[in-house]
Amino acid sequence: MNNIQISNILRIQEASKQDKLVIFVGAGVSTNSGVPMWSKLIESLKDDLPESLKRETDDLKIAQLYKDSRGYKEYIEKIKETLMYGRISPNAIHYAILDLNPCHIITTNYDDLIEQAVTQKYQQYYVVKKDSDLPYLQYQNTIIKMHGDYETDNIVLTENDYYNYPNNFPLIRSFVQSLFASKLILFVGFSFNDMNLKIILNDVSNILKENMQRVYFFNSSLKIRQA
Repeated sequence: MNNIQISNILRIQEASKQDKLVIFVGAGVSTNSGVPMWSKLIESLKDDLPESLKRETDDLKIAQLYKDSRGYKEYIEKIKETLMYGRISPNAIHYAILDLNPCHIITTNYDDLIEQAVTQKYQQYYVVKKDSDLPYLQYQNTIIKMHGDYETDNIVLTENDYYNYPNNFPLIRSFVQSLFASKLILFVGFSFNDMNLKIILNDVSNILKENMQRVYFFNSSLKIRQA
């Protein structure tokens, strides 16, 4: 382990002690519980589209076409089936994340694996699934489901969902942006080609600019990188 890696680890440990560590959880963490990645979900949706629509290559448009052509009920049932809703359990990474004592956990995942792990470890995090949850915070620490949740019926997946995100999740969006200005952000379970990651960082950097804190990435090679 080189000096940069040691320095990064020490920064994260210090942020944890000061209650300034925020962990951003991506799809890669759920994959270790058996949940298919984003590409598998999109492929599954595309396979069920009419032949006339299968030439589409944009992931968000594919999800939109499926929802528009098959209807919402079939759309949400397909997502739940593909992503193994109700049939998965937390893995070691979920527990390791909680052991770091983050003040907030933000996730783009729809599943409840983090919530399951929190319950099993008898920790207290208030789960925010929609904007109207924020005014009723019961605990200092939160789990922010920034792309919605199955139970709340507000998942973000289609082209329209992403375009309308600032209008549908204005409070959650603002809260997450504020954390980038004041906390140390550690991304876990994201690849550098992850569409969600690109959208989030672009959105935040356009607003905060030079006030945005440096963020850290924990990758599959067990290295922590700065960005």
